[in-house]
Amino acid sequence: LDVVDPNALVWVGGFHYYPNCEAVRYFLEEIYPRIKREKAETKFCIVGSRIPEWLRRLAAGDPSIVLTGYVDDPLPYIQRAAVFVAPILSGGGTKLKLLEAMAVGKAIVSTSIGVEGIEGNDKEHFMVADSPEAFSSRVVSLLNDHVFRERLGANARKRAMEKYDWEAICEAMSRTYL
Repeated sequence: LDVVDPNALVWVGGFHYYPNCEAVRYFLEEIYPRIKREKAETKFCIVGSRIPEWLRRLAAGDPSIVLTGYVDDPLPYIQRAAVFVAPILSGGGTKLKLLEAMAVGKAIVSTSIGVEGIEGNDKEHFMVADSPEAFSSRVVSLLNDHVFRERLGANARKRAMEKYDWEAICEAMSRTYL
């Protein structure tokens, strides 16, 4: 297990899917500059395939933005980050990347859309923020407070294991269908 970088944020999602492009653009244009004003040492790791040209250009001008491109396993990048960000503005369905982050005990800041379909509570299992101001202030508060960050991550992991572990899912299905 890699040591957590207390200044690192991570995003996971391929850029072939429009809501992921939209989320990262929104984060970089509206939220990340606010975070950097508060905590200049913050880094942002973007894990995902098919990186668009606009993002390559932006990252080339900012050494705090790391683009991995496609990786076989995003887990080490999630584990290394202090905070998992999900600034998702559109799209449906359960966001599996959030469940993965919860399962490894990561503190998460997400929009309401990002946590849609996931059983959990704001400030207990993840942080929900729907404006750039709220999103950046929640990220900064987690970067500044490792005790709360670790508790949020531990609660997220516990919830993921209770509700989304394969055994828990199979057991619930058995109760429903048998």
